[in-house]
Amino acid sequence: MVCEGKTELGLLRGLDEAWAAKRGKPFAVEGVALADAGGCATVGGVAQSFNALAYQTAVLADSDQPLDVSRDVLEAGGILVAQWNGEVATEERIFLDLPWAGVVAALELTINEHGEDQVRQQLATTLKISPNDIPPDVDSWRKMKPELELRLALGKTAKLKKVSWFKRVDRASALGVIVAHYFGEIAETDLGRKISDVRNWIFDD
Repeated sequence: MVCEGKTELGLLRGLDEAWAAKRGKPFAVEGVALADAGGCATVGGVAQSFNALAYQTAVLADSDQPLDVSRDVLEAGGILVAQWNGEVATEERIFLDLPWAGVVAALELTINEHGEDQVRQQLATTLKISPNDIPPDVDSWRKMKPELELRLALGKTAKLKKVSWFKRVDRASALGVIVAHYFGEIAETDLGRKISDVRNWIFDD
């Protein structure tokens, strides 16, 4: 399984941890290994290299930037490509599709890492408001803006390189555990469907 970058790699590690706790079968038991391709400029080529060695290969990637090898070409070579709809990064897709309780859990995760003041300042910059306009209770943040606008802003903020809320494998892994916890509630979202594609490819059951 070729992951575009550290966020995707961590997401799948978190899912693996959560699913293995329930199934007793980690990805490794299925003969599946995770590889960090290092970005959209290399992910397709890395996947093709594994595929050329006769490994069954899949890709998990953002859709906010074009891949080095088109999805059509990869799929024509027998590679599964799980790529989000809507030209979004993984962080954006997660903040768009998690139920609000999951969004709060993800925010609390990054607040614990970066501190509430910094997270509030970063989000305020995206929203072009004062940090003082952001309520102290994270759960009530959805009341300060239309929810879709806020979710979009959270995803946009999270993916910024200078912010990097989840662009480290351990942070993204913790986020993956949160996604797994709410997996039953997101089945009909793009996030849920693409993760189901990955899960079915891994476990084949």
